[in-house]
Amino acid sequence: MKIAKAFSVLALFAAVGIFSDTTQADPIVWTLQGVTFDDGGTATGSFTYDAGTTIYSDWNISVQGFIYMPNAFPVSFASGNDSTVTFVFSIPRVFGRSLTLTFLSPLTNTGGTIGLVGAPESFERFASRLGTTTRFITAGSVTTAPAAVPEPSTLALLASGIFIGGLVKILQLRRTP
Repeated sequence: MKIAKAFSVLALFAAVGIFSDTTQADPIVWTLQGVTFDDGGTATGSFTYDAGTTIYSDWNISVQGFIYMPNAFPVSFASGNDSTVTFVFSIPRVFGRSLTLTFLSPLTNTGGTIGLVGAPESFERFASRLGTTTRFITAGSVTTAPAAVPEPSTLALLASGIFIGGLVKILQLRRTP
């Protein structure tokens, strides 16, 4: 009987270690929908956002033939937080272009649809030696499918507990004459 209890406690600790879920939600891809500017122009594309680290990556956004994307020559980056992001493309002292998106609610790793705040918070800006032009976003949202949710560790723990309990009962029955 003491061996069976010791075995069941050991097996329980092993099950907790094996089945406990320590993963975090993965970053998800957000897609622009219905984004329009005050001059009739549109923006399409997507970006990846990780709410756990507040890092934007893998953006590919087209605004009337111009594409914002990472690693574009010479300077390209995204900067922001869960409520606002600015995608930048720049050739220093010659040309610069940026797209700023401000969201009605913070981005998360759970997905859904989030509207964009219009002018003056969401806009595209062009800068060159000839001057600066700004146009404002009048409508649009970002959307994504919900991130896959891993099986809760409590269900795995429950299943392992039932299995171990059954195994202990079998061992007890084998020992009983």
